[in-house]
Amino acid sequence: MKYRTTCSSCNNDWLGKKYDPALAELFNEVKLLADSVSKGYLSLPPCKTYFVRPQRLARSVIGHILAGNAVNIVQQNTPHAPMYQVMADYFFDETSSLPDELEIYYWFYPFNDIRIVRAFGSKFGAAEPIVGDLLKFFPFAFWVTWNQPKDINLNLDKLLPIPDLLIDEASQLTINFDCYPPSHFPEAPQDSGMTVFNSKMAAVGKN
Repeated sequence: MKYRTTCSSCNNDWLGKKYDPALAELFNEVKLLADSVSKGYLSLPPCKTYFVRPQRLARSVIGHILAGNAVNIVQQNTPHAPMYQVMADYFFDETSSLPDELEIYYWFYPFNDIRIVRAFGSKFGAAEPIVGDLLKFFPFAFWVTWNQPKDINLNLDKLLPIPDLLIDEASQLTINFDCYPPSHFPEAPQDSGMTVFNSKMAAVGKN
């Protein structure tokens, strides 16, 4: 999926050179494993741990979420909503910790659909609603939440459990291959839940 919503500097220098290589490195390792499994050379393990640079990985995810706007929204001369201003400030400051307002969850996503969902709210049962943004593409799903209620436990892995790591500090990231949410989680409501979307703020690509 290609977007004409970022300038060449943001796309080529910030995303392409600074942050996307960390995501591409992880993608290539998982893709190599998936290819070996599909050819019968290996069996998919229950989980596997990788060494990553999570601060660069997190900024890559947030950069692609910020880019995933409709063109007419980007061209409007309106200020960022508070959530996206915080994201943009974090993206452009390589020395900052993950802001307290944000949390980034990840899980294995063995599906072909590419999904970008912006500024949607999910409510699970009687719990307070969660507002956030979603980025999904094989083999990962990322959910960036905003001011998540403290009493909600999503039972998902956090991309930055230590939010103040340095920009190139390495950390372990474990991907669970045999236990992951359904393909439409969390954008599709559960039996006792509800999801609220913004208009023109979702995109789905099909391979």
